[in-house]
Amino acid sequence: LRLHLMDLDNVEVRREWRSIDLLVTLAEQRLVLVFELKIDALESKGQLERYREAVEARWPTAGGEWAHLYFFLTPDGAEPSDPVWRTISYDEVIEAIEAVLSEAAADRLAVSMLRAYAAMLRRNVMQDEELAAIAQALWQRHREALEYLTEQRPDELGSLGEAIKERADEIGRAV
Repeated sequence: LRLHLMDLDNVEVRREWRSIDLLVTLAEQRLVLVFELKIDALESKGQLERYREAVEARWPTAGGEWAHLYFFLTPDGAEPSDPVWRTISYDEVIEAIEAVLSEAAADRLAVSMLRAYAAMLRRNVMQDEELAAIAQALWQRHREALEYLTEQRPDELGSLGEAIKERADEIGRAV
């Protein structure tokens, strides 16, 4: 709740600081927000603990100097290995964006950008459950045909190599 009342004019945003995906500092409020984003990769062993230690070394919590909030963002809300990190799914991000947009009478460019970002997350990060169900049904009903089609899939790279071999003399003359 304090965040909603904060002056955000002096926010510093860092990308890939010490390999941390996104780090936001609010110096006046002595607050650090840390985001680790996962899409196709898994958390590596000890990764989140190393990131937390790096943040705490730079912005110490001793004596209440700095407060830290750690967020682990994944498509399915996977649990982080370090319990200090809070889990967030991309679904939650999309829902939050849509909630803001439903109440937004804000800058049209900002609204347009948020809509585009939510659409991009849906398209590229989140699995469309309806399409996944259709794919499962197709595999169940037509497994043999689909496996055959997969085996007969053209080798485009091999075909390109063959085409180059067949036209090697012509290509050589052109060069």
